[in-house]
Amino acid sequence: MQAGGQPFLLAPEGAVPLEMWTGRYFEKHELDLIVEALQPGMTFIDVGANVGLFSIPAAKRVRHGKVFAFEPSPWTVECLTKNARLNCVSNLVIVHSAVGDYIGDATLHINVRGKDGLNTIGKPVHEDSEIVGTESVLITTLDGFLREHSISQVDVMKVDAEGAELMVFRGSKELLAKPNAPLILYESGPLTRGFGYHPVETVWLLELHGYSFFKIDSMDGRITALNGVQIGHTMLIAVKPSHPSYPTLRERAR
Repeated sequence: MQAGGQPFLLAPEGAVPLEMWTGRYFEKHELDLIVEALQPGMTFIDVGANVGLFSIPAAKRVRHGKVFAFEPSPWTVECLTKNARLNCVSNLVIVHSAVGDYIGDATLHINVRGKDGLNTIGKPVHEDSEIVGTESVLITTLDGFLREHSISQVDVMKVDAEGAELMVFRGSKELLAKPNAPLILYESGPLTRGFGYHPVETVWLLELHGYSFFKIDSMDGRITALNGVQIGHTMLIAVKPSHPSYPTLRERAR
C-alpha cells in the first residue's frame, strides 16, 4: 500500500486490512490528505488508530517527528504493535487507551472479529454492529496526556472514535485554543446517537476555538467548503487559517 508517497504494509488481520485487500472503501483520499499535510519533524496524533492505517505512513512521513496512536482494544493494540514492527517505525508511540473528556476507566463494547472498527465506548448504534462482549479500558484526555508527557506542539490529528468525537474535543480544549492548533480530520455522522448528541455540536465547539471547516469526498478526494446543511455522515477537515495547510485547502475548495 502507498499513501502520499509513503509505502507501508499491514498484516492481514482486522477490519481495515480486509477492506483494503477486497478493494472496498478504506479512506484512501483521507489518508493521502493527512500524509501530505505532514512534514518531517512534525507531531501527529491518531485517536482511534485501529491497526495503523494512518499512524504507520504518518510515522514514515514525519521521520524524526513523533506519532502518538491511541487505541483502547487489547486485540487491536496487538495488531497495531505487529504492524509497527513490520514497518520498522521507531517513532510511533502506541497508547493503549481510549480518549474522551475524563481520565479513568470506560467500558468498551467489542464486536466480532472482522468488525473491530466498530468497537465503541458508547451505545452501539451502527447497523452492522455484532457485539460479543465488553472490556474495561483506560480512558484519558488529550490535554492531560500532552501535559503529562510535556508535548507542546501537535501539528495534525485524526479522530475516528465511533461517535465519541465531541468528548475527545472537550478533553482537548487547551490544545484547540492554541494559535498553532492542529489540523483535524474527523468523522461526523450518525454514530453520535450512541453518545446522545448531534454532529453539529462538534462544529460549534471547534468554531469557538477559531476553526474553519472543509469536507472531503471519500469517493474522489474532492475538497469543498462546509455548508451548514451538509453536516451529516461525512469526513470533515477542521483547520485554523494560521495552519500551514489552510491556503492549500482553500485553493482546492474553489
